[in-house]
Amino acid sequence: MDNMAYICLYKSYLRTLSTLTDAQFGKLFRSLLLFSQDGQQPSLNGPLRHVWPGIAEQYLRDAQQYETKAEASRRNGAKGGRGKKADAAQPPDNTQGYLEETQKTQGYLEETQKTQGFLEETQKTQGFLEKPKKPKEKEKEKETEKEKEKESAKEKESVSIPPAGRGAGREEAAGPVSGALAFLPPTLDTIAAYIKAQGLDAKAEEFWDYYEARGWKMGASPMQDWKAALRAWARAERRFTNGKADAERVFSQGARYGDFGAVV
Repeated sequence: MDNMAYICLYKSYLRTLSTLTDAQFGKLFRSLLLFSQDGQQPSLNGPLRHVWPGIAEQYLRDAQQYETKAEASRRNGAKGGRGKKADAAQPPDNTQGYLEETQKTQGYLEETQKTQGFLEETQKTQGFLEKPKKPKEKEKEKETEKEKEKESAKEKESVSIPPAGRGAGREEAAGPVSGALAFLPPTLDTIAAYIKAQGLDAKAEEFWDYYEARGWKMGASPMQDWKAALRAWARAERRFTNGKADAERVFSQGARYGDFGAVV
């Protein structure tokens, strides 16, 4: 776009752009470097869209000053040396237009500073609106977290990795998938170990066969927590069959399956 091999970064930018994150700061100046090469306006969003015009205008002023000096040097070189001081002191033909652009930019920077002040006041207001939690609420949250930690530790201690067997190699995956824990169906031995550890009234093979045949889904949705489903299965076993009726027959009637929708 111009012959300058550099761009000027002013210390005042630290104050003017203080609300930007490091990532936004880097993106802004990467856009400025690209703009200096091809003159294409970048596509920016959020606060970058508001601060870009002032940064771009400052760069254009620097480029114009550089070009003015370069042009004067070229003219002097063509004449065989440095021109007279009177000639060098003469302002360029577009001085008036340049001053008008400078005034516009100054007005924009003033508006930017006002906007920055407004954002700071907004942040203070948001901090004020976030009321501190009451001691009772804090204690309740701590108790809830402790209960979750105890439950998690209990499950880790009670369920071990089963040996190879029916459904071997199919366990819960620990890696994140799309922001949530991935689910892989448990093995038959894992189910049996969990039933024993929790003292549940359920048959591991019936539970495994039932959901294996249905692709480990709860209705039309993939299962999220097989342990919760197993506990609900055990409750439904007691509720609908009293330990006597055939579990597959009850499920084929849809009675227990509907109960799971409310329990799990």
